[in-house]
Amino acid sequence: MGLLAPHPWYGYFPAVTTPFDSRLRVDYAAFAELVDWLIGEGMHGIAAAGSTGEWHALTRRERCRLFHVTRSRTPASRRTIAGCSALRLEDTRYYLDAAHDTGFDAALLTVPPYVCPTDAEAVAYFRGVADTSPIPLIVYNWPQGTGTDLSLESLRALASHEGILGIKNSTPDRDAFRASLVVLANMTLIFGVMPGTEGIELLRTTRAAGCIGAAGVLGHAQPGFYDAVATGDSALAVRYGRGDERLMATFFSGFRGRFAHAIPTLKFLLGLRGLPSGRVRPPLLDVDAAQAARITRLVEQTALFSNA
Repeated sequence: MGLLAPHPWYGYFPAVTTPFDSRLRVDYAAFAELVDWLIGEGMHGIAAAGSTGEWHALTRRERCRLFHVTRSRTPASRRTIAGCSALRLEDTRYYLDAAHDTGFDAALLTVPPYVCPTDAEAVAYFRGVADTSPIPLIVYNWPQGTGTDLSLESLRALASHEGILGIKNSTPDRDAFRASLVVLANMTLIFGVMPGTEGIELLRTTRAAGCIGAAGVLGHAQPGFYDAVATGDSALAVRYGRGDERLMATFFSGFRGRFAHAIPTLKFLLGLRGLPSGRVRPPLLDVDAAQAARITRLVEQTALFSNA
């Protein structure tokens, strides 16, 4: 059997978007409203200032304030994950200290983007950060954003480090992802199992931890999928999983948006639900009128929010 609830790291942890207002300032009140809605929808925890949260566009002060808002709005029973990726190691350590001081449970960390380190360099980087980090790390293998897709051997080398809580493996290679579950899930937590038919199988046959996902746009259906698998309600798990499969197949190719960048797409979908989505910061572009019309039409045609 899989690693099922009530394990504290089982389930769906949305990577929350960061709303920017019309002047591209962080809208902290809107962010708090979004976190409140996600908690009310039954999310198992919250990940703040991750890739979907546009960490690349945030100042130190802004990111740390998002940490404070997240922790203050999230019950102690739900896990909190701080996005601590940065170009400079100094900044990553600053964010790790801030996340610890704010009371976060773990930090999500990629290798610095653009650099494209070798596997040996990436392993040394994560180990070095974990050696001094005041909170546990979740190693984030994010080749789409970093240019580095860590091998199974490299992930195995990291899995046994006492300062590394788990691995979020977002490799586009599904065979490699499944291999990481089979080989490493008994050593550490492996995140990356998404709702759907494949997800049911993987949760039931491996010790997968669940998913640190993009934005939670489907609301309770996303954490509900993991709860249904845990309680053995296969029919409900299939129903909830189909919604996520429609979301990914319709609006994304892999992890990239089909009609606009993934982040403004997710923000627009949240806006369609009446939630405070806000704008994106450059170099990203907000969904334009033609994209908005197409996405809205597809939401209606696919009945995307029918279970949400």
